[in-house]
Parts: sequence; structure tokens; C-alpha cells
Amino acid sequence: MRVKELKTIIKEYNHPEIIGMYYNLSEVFINYVANPNQIFEIRFKNVAGFRCLDEGDLTSYWGKKDLSGKWLVEITEGGWQDSEYVNGNCIVSKQDSEIREFLIMSENDCISILSTDDPEIAMTLHNNT
Repeated sequence: MRVKELKTIIKEYNHPEIIGMYYNLSEVFINYVANPNQIFEIRFKNVAGFRCLDEGDLTSYWGKKDLSGKWLVEITEGGWQDSEYVNGNCIVSKQDSEIREFLIMSENDCISILSTDDPEIAMTLHNNT
């Protein structure tokens, strides 16, 4: 597997969690807790597909040093997109070179997103008390 880490406004995370997700036919919105007092909204436009799995269902990923210490990556080779294609499943993204694969990781769930665009990330809650 080959990955590229994305630089984002989330610089630190402690026990990260995906706490919600909304899909509206072309966009996916993900609510992500990076730290106990910080909630972010991650928005992907032009979505071709997505999947949400328990992190235990991705055990083949976790031995990869490229994923260690990261929460969001672009998978450039060897991810969900490639495995579906190898298994004979038709995924539109293999025919469309504009589609990219992203992986958001947390302590309990992981979301794979197939999209043409980088995610947009905004803080929705910050509580210093």
C-alpha cells in the first residue's frame, strides 16, 4: 500500500472518533472529534463512493508503516479501490483517473472515500473549559 499524508488544520489528535456522517448524493460530511474539546466537519465533494468499517475489519492495513501516526491519508496504491478492481468488481474510479481514494481513521471506525477533490475541513466546536 502507498499513501500520501494530507496536511490539514488538525495538527494533534488524542483518541480520535468519527461521531457522525451525512451523505447527500454528491457530498459526504463527517463529524470528527480530534481531541475531547475539538470537533471538526470534514466535507468531500464529488463523491463516487464511500464505505465505513470498524477498524478491526481493516486488519490488513494496520501493519503498514505508512499509516502509523496518521489520521487522514490519500491512498495512491493498494487500497479499497485496487482490491475491488482485482476481485473483478466494477468500480467507476478505475476508469476515471480523476477519482482519488482517501482514508479517515479513528479508534473505532474508518471511512474510505472515493472523490475527485481534496477534503474541506472546518472546526465546528472548540471548548477550552
